[in-house]
Amino acid sequence: MTGAAVGGANSAGQAALSLTAHGETVDSVVGGTDVRTRMTDRIRGHPRIQIYTNNTVRELAGDVTLTSLVIET
Repeated sequence: MTGAAVGGANSAGQAALSLTAHGETVDSVVGGTDVRTRMTDRIRGHPRIQIYTNNTVRELAGDVTLTSLVIET
C-alpha cells in the first residue's frame, strides 16, 4: 500500500516516517525545492520514501478515506 505525506516540514516528515513504520511506502509531495525538517537525513535515506519536489496538490479524492490525489508538477 502507498501513502502520501504533503509538505516539507516536520509534520510531513513525521507522517511519512509513521506510515513507513506501518509497512507502507510513502510518496512525499513537497511544494518547494527541498525538505526542511530535522529528520531530513532519515527521510532522504529511507528506502520506502520517495520525495517529489516542486509540486502542488490540486485535488484530493475519496468518500470516507483518501483514495487519490492529483499533483501538478
